[in-house]
Amino acid sequence: MKIQEIIDSMKDFPFFVGRDNIVQAIKWEAVGNSSVVFDRVNNEEAAFVFPVQITPNRLFVGPLGAYSGNVGTLEKAKYRMTCAAPNDPTLRDMFQTAVELFGTLEGQIVRTGDRRYLLETTTVDPHIIASLAVFDKRTVSVAPYRYLEDLTSNKATESASSQSTIDNETQSYPIPNEFRERYDHIKRDYEVNLLPVYSRKRFVPLEETSDLLNGALAELHLSVTHNYIKKGEERFDSFNGNIRQIVVHAPGSGRPISPYKRKNLHEGPLRPPAGSPYRPPATSSSRAPVESPSRPPAASTSKPSLESPSIKVKGKRIVTSSDDE
Repeated sequence: MKIQEIIDSMKDFPFFVGRDNIVQAIKWEAVGNSSVVFDRVNNEEAAFVFPVQITPNRLFVGPLGAYSGNVGTLEKAKYRMTCAAPNDPTLRDMFQTAVELFGTLEGQIVRTGDRRYLLETTTVDPHIIASLAVFDKRTVSVAPYRYLEDLTSNKATESASSQSTIDNETQSYPIPNEFRERYDHIKRDYEVNLLPVYSRKRFVPLEETSDLLNGALAELHLSVTHNYIKKGEERFDSFNGNIRQIVVHAPGSGRPISPYKRKNLHEGPLRPPAGSPYRPPATSSSRAPVESPSRPPAASTSKPSLESPSIKVKGKRIVTSSDDE
């Protein structure tokens, strides 16, 4: 896809970051215990639209998101990915505009000097962190079986089937076996929140998202929320970039895996392919030097150094040894 086509696909959204005076069109609004950036006119959540290059190998978009089982709880799992500036100069400028915009929004509501989770600006190239909850809390929990006889009674079976409203997405979600018991425990109170990824107009199923997004050029739709966090003596501002939509314009190829990592250790040491010796690419340092015709040494035009033994400093006047004689 051409760069102009990518820009055209974004520019008609009300909060495309390339629009002028975008800061004046938005406001922070309290929603529960959080604050959310809203559209001033329609009083709706604002979704910012801008181009990104998804950083290879820094995305967690599988069934568990970034949850590993070691920290936190399964119901709080989040998909997460790190986004960098695209290579194209025009798209790169748009990404930088998004970084500056989010920095401005943070400054409007921040309460501490510690801002976390949305922007990474400590490196040479800034990054934006985008995330989405893997599970959403149900408005009404699904009623469980209450009595053992419910499992054997025909009448109870009919009643139970009418009570069971677990949606198909949640029921068939490909949760890893080691987390199956915990998942079965929470799915009556939580439902699956699928990652909204599209390749052009096609919805991308979960099993394809990791390969597609790894290193992809994409159009990201992101809302922003803020929470003031107190943990004991610790105080910080938590900002979250919530994924609303990802449209992939150029699929990613990720980074090539080192042959040392792909190798089966039991097969012996890694050796270069037979008959294909390594030849480094030609560089200026590897080229044969070009001989130039000999020339007589040029006359020196440099001024004498103040540290030369033939120069002395007297007051504000510099004199040479010939002046003293």
